[in-house]
Amino acid sequence: QALVENKKMSDKLNELERRTQESDRETQRLAFQDPLTGLPNLNLIGQYLEFTVKQCVRYRRVAALLEIDIDRFKVFNEAMGQKAGDELLQKVAERLQQAIRDTDSLGRKGEDEFIILLSELNVGDHKTPDARIRAIHQHVEVVAHRVTQMMATPFTVQGQKFNLDVSIGIAICPDDGDTPQSLLENADTAMYHVKETGRNRHQFYTHDLRRRQEKR
Repeated sequence: QALVENKKMSDKLNELERRTQESDRETQRLAFQDPLTGLPNLNLIGQYLEFTVKQCVRYRRVAALLEIDIDRFKVFNEAMGQKAGDELLQKVAERLQQAIRDTDSLGRKGEDEFIILLSELNVGDHKTPDARIRAIHQHVEVVAHRVTQMMATPFTVQGQKFNLDVSIGIAICPDDGDTPQSLLENADTAMYHVKETGRNRHQFYTHDLRRRQEKR
């Protein structure tokens, strides 16, 4: 009888240990992964961004951060319901994944906001700063236009078709910020400028935008 009881207790302890390990793995996954889309969340993207910023500063490389916001998502969510909103977000995530290269990173920042990190832009050498900036912008705009085109095809949610627009704010590293926080803030500033001035396009961060925001 004692052996039987010991076996039962051992089995219970093993089961408890297994569940604890599974719970720890799930907690760790949720700490770095968005549960709805399966994309990296802001915690993980922040780590990618921190590493990228250090590489850019140390080796004089160039990277870009694109913040993408779904226009009028709140209206859609209120009209169609949260379930439909979640389905739309999942489909947006799938299309954004198709718009980037394998070397780029895609994550979900918030409810209807996504982030694309172009970790290294090969723009070559240029004789003047203006030529360098133009080359950087051309490289980034290829991705921004691709994202806009991906969103242009109507989405089918719960049997209905919906047209979707996105506003994109862009910050360049290290020109627009040499810390993860400054890049996130500046891409956010550029994105909100787009939303305030017509939506459905992209905007590069400028110091003038920051001055306007601070004045407002």
